[in-house]
Amino acid sequence: KLRTKRHSKRQLEENKINNTILELKLKAIQSKMNPHFIFNSLNNVIYLLNSERYPEAENLLQNFSLLLRKFLENSDLTFISIKNELEILNLYLAIEKIRYSDKFSFEINYPKEIGEKLIPTMLIQPFVENAVKHGIAHKTTHSQITISIYLIHQLIVIEIKDNGIGRKESDRINQNRKNHESKGIQLVKSKIEIVKLKYNLKIGLEIEDVETETEKGTKVILKIPMYD
Repeated sequence: KLRTKRHSKRQLEENKINNTILELKLKAIQSKMNPHFIFNSLNNVIYLLNSERYPEAENLLQNFSLLLRKFLENSDLTFISIKNELEILNLYLAIEKIRYSDKFSFEINYPKEIGEKLIPTMLIQPFVENAVKHGIAHKTTHSQITISIYLIHQLIVIEIKDNGIGRKESDRINQNRKNHESKGIQLVKSKIEIVKLKYNLKIGLEIEDVETETEKGTKVILKIPMYD
């Protein structure tokens, strides 16, 4: 009995240490994502100032100050409500829209009743950034990004769709760049693995090529089990 008790105590201590290690890994990933996110937004402001597009730069700075405040309020959280995450995304896309002279439109759709449901923080933004930088930036005609969130049984399904140039064309353009996959997406993939280990939350990730007679593009699908 004493041996069993000692074993149970040791097991509890090991579990506690392992959980702490996983939490620290999550924080480390988040700390890498945060500067990456802020750096890209600030680059947009600098670009507009260098292009002497001052009214747009002023508008962008106002959006950026709001974005930064929201971002700092939530950056230490492992989970965030869908509503708050989408508010951050809305500001981010508004900034990118100014940066790219309104060459794309965006739409965010979700039923209001799931607004308070929790998802891991900063899970969507890197895929949206990828759609802008690799899908839409190289396209000459007007583009569209659509983010749709809905519930299927106990899964929160997030779809990020763009009608940009598509992955094949993006790979061709970036073939001379080493590791051109977004750093943000690499970090998200690591985050998904750690969330699975620490919270037993298995997040599905699918990336599909959209290729029809009328359009090209990419669709990212995230499937997140409900987390309370």
